[in-house]
Amino acid sequence: MKKILPIGILLVLLSVSQIWAQKGFKVGFSMSPTNSWMLNQSDIDTIETVFKYQTTWGMQGGATAGYNFSNRFGLMTNILYSVQGQRFTRNNTGLDREVKNNIFLYQIKMPVMLRFSTKPVKKVVWSAYGGIQLAYLTKARFYNDDYRFIADNPNVRYPKTKDLYNEWYWSLVGGLGADIRLTRQLYLNLNARVENGIMDIEKKSAQYYERDLNRLLIRNYYPTNRPETSLLVYGLNVGFTYHFIKK
Repeated sequence: MKKILPIGILLVLLSVSQIWAQKGFKVGFSMSPTNSWMLNQSDIDTIETVFKYQTTWGMQGGATAGYNFSNRFGLMTNILYSVQGQRFTRNNTGLDREVKNNIFLYQIKMPVMLRFSTKPVKKVVWSAYGGIQLAYLTKARFYNDDYRFIADNPNVRYPKTKDLYNEWYWSLVGGLGADIRLTRQLYLNLNARVENGIMDIEKKSAQYYERDLNRLLIRNYYPTNRPETSLLVYGLNVGFTYHFIKK
């Protein structure tokens, strides 16, 4: 994370320095409450008395930059810090109740998107955008409410939660919304945003180690026949942008 943040900031500053004086450049910030789902067909097919998805809320926010190279078309990008994941219930062996489980993934997201908008002379500018996004996983957490004491098995070593998920993750991203002009150069941005992963969020090569007598066995953490898990994130994005107008 310490390496990625300076690189991302440098890219934004380089973009700013190159197009600062050009017509249509804008910068800003945004925040978004999100709803996320880590969708796996095997989990979906499991009966709800054994496994059940729960609504999972998260948050993301960060810097925005864009440039309109015509009245209707432009490019936009973000550097976002995001928290999303999946809550689910599972019936654990030895308990007479459902156990609530929580997975949270902390990512830095860097999308590049093409933006289409109506004429900017209006008080309200309607827009649509879409593109591709690269996310970097900085941290991952898992916890549940199974309070039984289970001693650690000294003969088994499991990977850290972060090592169970891919460090880099590609998604398609898009949205619809409106920019409301507050002043000649300041706009309030409201839009609905959707991100859908195009690769497996789970790191299927993850392994754990088990000692059996004098042998050290290496086993796969995920079942070999487990399908890909896709991360779906959507939410309402709220922000402000300041437009630099060439005189």
